[in-house]
Amino acid sequence: MTMISLSDPAWENYTDCYGSGLRVAECLRALAADPFQTGEAGDGSVWSQLWSRLAHDGDVYLAAYAAVPHLVQIGAGIVADEHAAIPLDYLHLPAWVEIVRLTTDEAPELPDELAAAYHDAIGALDDLAIGYALRSSDIDVARVASAALLVARGDAARAEVVLDWDDDDIAQAQQYLVDGPAFGMN
Repeated sequence: MTMISLSDPAWENYTDCYGSGLRVAECLRALAADPFQTGEAGDGSVWSQLWSRLAHDGDVYLAAYAAVPHLVQIGAGIVADEHAAIPLDYLHLPAWVEIVRLTTDEAPELPDELAAAYHDAIGALDDLAIGYALRSSDIDVARVASAALLVARGDAARAEVVLDWDDDDIAQAQQYLVDGPAFGMN
C-alpha cells in the first residue's frame, strides 16, 4: 500500500482537530520507533494525542485518513510478537475512523490521493483483527476485533453497535446463543 510518507510536508494539509496534521505524523513516527507504547485518555501519551487529534468528540479529520494506513501497517508488523502486549489502539482507532466516515454526514470526504492506501488498510483490518483475536480471550479485544472485522467487510453500522456493547449485552447474547430464540419468552 502506498501511503503518504511520515516526513512529507503535505501532512500540514491533512488537518487534525487542532489544525495542521504535522503533529500526527510526529506521533506516528514515535509509534514506528517504539510500537509497543501504551496510554490512556488524557495522559499525554502518543495514543492519547492520536485519539484526540484524529477522533475528537466523535468527529474524524483528514489526517485520520492519512494515519490509518500507518497504524494498520505498524500494528500488523508487531501483532505476531507473542511476548509483548500489543496496544489495542492499532485496531480500535482505524476501525473507529471508518465507522465515523461511513455513518456520519460530518465526516470529511476521503481525498482521492489517500483513498487507495486507506481502503487497503481498512481491508487489512481483517487479518489484524484475527491476529488480535488469536492472541487474547479478553472481552475488550473480542469486542474491538469483532467491530474491526465488520468494518473490514463494510458493515460500519453493526461495528458501531458492537463497540457500544457492555458486559451485560455480551452475556445476554451468549445466553441467547445457548438457549436459542425462546430465551426470555414466556
